[in-house]
Amino acid sequence: MRLVACILLLFITLGTHAQYDVPAKEMFDKLGHKAVYNGTYDGIVSYMLYTNPWSGYRYGEQVGPTLEGYIRLYETTQDKAYLIKFVNLALKAVAWRKANYRFNDLLYMDGQLLWPMAHFIHLVLIDDPNLATFEVSSNAGLIEVPASTIAVNELPFQSSYVFQEIATWLLARGVESLDAIIADEWDEDIGFKGAAAVNLQGGFAGALLHLGHMAAVNSSYSGLQSYLDRGARLAALFRSDMDIEDDCSCSS
Repeated sequence: MRLVACILLLFITLGTHAQYDVPAKEMFDKLGHKAVYNGTYDGIVSYMLYTNPWSGYRYGEQVGPTLEGYIRLYETTQDKAYLIKFVNLALKAVAWRKANYRFNDLLYMDGQLLWPMAHFIHLVLIDDPNLATFEVSSNAGLIEVPASTIAVNELPFQSSYVFQEIATWLLARGVESLDAIIADEWDEDIGFKGAAAVNLQGGFAGALLHLGHMAAVNSSYSGLQSYLDRGARLAALFRSDMDIEDDCSCSS
């Protein structure tokens, strides 16, 4: 019994230390810097080995989770620097969006990008009104507006922005992309046809529910109600006994 007690005490002690001693913020910053924009390391956006990874339209799988990570770190630390990092990376992702409002060749990668963008929009326009008026300067280099060959993909340049302006602009771009994808891919029986495996629909579910919820709490966004309905439909499909493609065992 003494041995068991000692082992339990060891696990409890290790668990307690883990809560305080693991420098999650510092680790995230180091990995984020290395993974995204370190001049000597090409980073996650080019692991597909494209000469220009952004022009290959396959960046959603890498950039999307990084964007969501910036939001999670802001929610954890309340450090707005993570939201500035988010904005700069999101603007670059939108700048490479195609003329048909798609980001990527593979549909589920679009969902991986739209999810964190919708999360940021909801955070600024609904969750935290103080963020709406938070001002960042482009003249000081805090916000870098990337050029795009497609005019609508380029944030109109200003000397400074408040987050509400950026979130509203991203909302318009997100609606363009979601509406185009829904028109081509939505099926009431299976969700998004090009991403029929349920785990691949998660990104779209996140985007639809974040934006659709805005209609439920603010009548100014009532036009987004259909997103909430479709997000609920995806949730119902997930809980149903529908046959799905299992990419692990290659069977239904």
